[in-house]
Amino acid sequence: MDEKVTLKIKRQQHSSKAHWEKFELPKEKGKSIVVCLQEIRDNPVTIDGKVTTPVIWECNCLEEMCGACIMMINGTPKQACSTLIDNIEGEEVIIEPLSKFPVITDLKVDRSSIYNSNYLINGWIETENNTENPVYDQCFKQLSDEVTQCISCGACYEVCPNYSSKAEFVGPALLPQLNRLINHPLGKPQKVARLKKVAGNGKIQCDSSKNCTEVCPKGIGITNYIMELKKELRNI
Repeated sequence: MDEKVTLKIKRQQHSSKAHWEKFELPKEKGKSIVVCLQEIRDNPVTIDGKVTTPVIWECNCLEEMCGACIMMINGTPKQACSTLIDNIEGEEVIIEPLSKFPVITDLKVDRSSIYNSNYLINGWIETENNTENPVYDQCFKQLSDEVTQCISCGACYEVCPNYSSKAEFVGPALLPQLNRLINHPLGKPQKVARLKKVAGNGKIQCDSSKNCTEVCPKGIGITNYIMELKKELRNI
């Protein structure tokens, strides 16, 4: 008999009451959660034979590069494109949307708050009137190479005990980017101004749980960068 896997998926339209649906699929070696969702899309029939609507979720590259397909898989934020069902223990996989962001539909959430937070720190380098030829030392190159790997997937927000839609904390993903900006040769003149934007009122309230670092799909040492920023804030 062919081995089966059950996907228990949380479904919801915006702020409406959520409900669960189960789908049974063949458990095949090398099969990702994305492939499972594609099969459900093509044949949206629940485990009890009820015809339903296709599950809504978000994807783009399907190569673990964009972060669009991030979702909760058995209680952990993971990218569905690279999560294989044969690596998941048990015969049932529980799939939910991220809980720290507004649900749009089913597994698709609104992560615009991550992108919009860049405006808080002027998350860009002004070059229009700058004629200086910047020199990048090895330390900055290493910092920049790591930090720019961030794909804004939201996994670090999901596991952060200090972040919520009502908290003042700006969120973990923004702070390594701020670290890069204040150390950029052309960003140093705006260093104090940028730091003051996250000073006080709990905007950088990190308790060093290191959850963000552990869950980051790109292996960015987020907690270490936040600690460096706290040192910088004590000096302004």
